[in-house]
Amino acid sequence: MVMIQRAARLQQEVLLHPERMQIIAEFAGRGKLTSAALRDLLPEVPAATLYRHVALLKKAGVLAVAETHAKRGATEKTYRLAVQPLFSLDDLVAAPQRILQIVTMTAAMLIRDFTRYCARVDLRNRSVDPLIRLYPVFATDDEFRRLSHQLNEILRDAGKAGAQSPAGRTRRIFYLAIVPESEGPA
Repeated sequence: MVMIQRAARLQQEVLLHPERMQIIAEFAGRGKLTSAALRDLLPEVPAATLYRHVALLKKAGVLAVAETHAKRGATEKTYRLAVQPLFSLDDLVAAPQRILQIVTMTAAMLIRDFTRYCARVDLRNRSVDPLIRLYPVFATDDEFRRLSHQLNEILRDAGKAGAQSPAGRTRRIFYLAIVPESEGPA
């Protein structure tokens, strides 16, 4: 049990880095990626830095080698997520500055992804609307826990279905941020 807790703590420490969080985000819904594919998806990250981050994520048990191929006299590795990275406030209570780092990185990734979308799509002739909404919800703690659980199940199931059969599907990224206005009832 102690070894499992240490491994989980190490994984969280390794993940709490802006570029490593971007790498993990690129795996979401894609299943497997090579370092070359990651380089194409993250051109703003220098190649040497990207390779170091991938090696560190593999060493920490976050990424695993899914397959290998011989390519031009070298071995090309294809990676997959070995764990599903999740964070809760309980996990991060000892380091509150990390919470802000995660929020900042998530906001930066949302801006990056939306910028990429706008650059690729003629917004006047788009086939699907991007969805950006704020939904204030008044709920008791129990109601909110049930809602969070339902949302998690819906998105997890949708992600699994798409990863099992990606042909004809477009990757869509859900950013879900839940921020209480206060700790007490309104």
